[in-house]
Amino acid sequence: MRASDPIRRPRPGRSGLARRNRRRGSAVVAAVAVLAGCASDDGTVEELHTSAGGTALSAALDRIAASDAAAEYIEFGATQRIDELSGGSFDGVWGSLDGWGSSPVARHREELPDVLGIDLRSAASTLTVNQPPHSVTLIEGGQDAARITSASTDSGWSGDDVLSLEMEVSQPLSIPAPHVMPTGSDVAVGAIAADMSIVDPGERSLADAPSVGGIAACLDDVVAALILRVGSDPVGLGVRESGDTDRPVSVVCVPAPTADDAERLVDGISHAITSGAPASGRPYSDLFAEPSGTVLRTGAERDHVVRVEVPHADGAFANTMFQLALSRELPGLTVDGSPG
Repeated sequence: MRASDPIRRPRPGRSGLARRNRRRGSAVVAAVAVLAGCASDDGTVEELHTSAGGTALSAALDRIAASDAAAEYIEFGATQRIDELSGGSFDGVWGSLDGWGSSPVARHREELPDVLGIDLRSAASTLTVNQPPHSVTLIEGGQDAARITSASTDSGWSGDDVLSLEMEVSQPLSIPAPHVMPTGSDVAVGAIAADMSIVDPGERSLADAPSVGGIAACLDDVVAALILRVGSDPVGLGVRESGDTDRPVSVVCVPAPTADDAERLVDGISHAITSGAPASGRPYSDLFAEPSGTVLRTGAERDHVVRVEVPHADGAFANTMFQLALSRELPGLTVDGSPG
């Protein structure tokens, strides 16, 4: 079977940028509607308003077709903001997020410009959904479609809307990036079994899906995010700026069926951070300061979502909560959001 066989080609005559602009307003309204609830009688359920213009995370999710597969793993990084927060060095506390959002290809960032004409560090943001061999990475901004087409073609990739190359030992990038789809100042890169037609689909997007869109609205304006789903519900993790540039704040968003379950989750996460430790043995309190939790009403199948903000301790890297999630050591949670 050829590497290009799993690809469903984009339908001709559609402009991704135009579709994105038409759809962005409705996606923002949907995200706000998911999480704009009313306070309960006991005051434990609060209301969250996202900004009127939406966020970079929700805008990126609006460009990917909603599906169970895409929602299994979502990784987002606001590359330009990471660059600014790290002082242009992609080093230090915020530099730990270098390549976040584009993990399938990030390790090849030095070869990408010459081989495929792609410059990851010039991007405004990157978003990866699903995992190899099905992963698709959307690189938004800072790209030149003509340069990408020329460089990719010179390197052996071929095709019309999607440039593809079967795996070749002599070309290492044919393994993580066998499919390349340039669109204006953006480009999408797919693994060997990727479905490239999920980008700019002109139909229901991940931002429209209550399970993902609601979590994105809960995370709000984060610099980077990770949304995982192992069971039936997603768990959202994000990191945002604080008044102290060197002290990021992690955000944890977890669905819960009732207010009681939500309060139990808040208590469990808070207790774990203040007095627990992961299997590696280092107390969570070495990494984080005391958290604060909020319970929000969603109106979705899971009626509530927990939002816990966790300030980082001095020197704790911005990607700390993501690393804990990937090693299944989230404080107070298993990776699927159930109590740990």
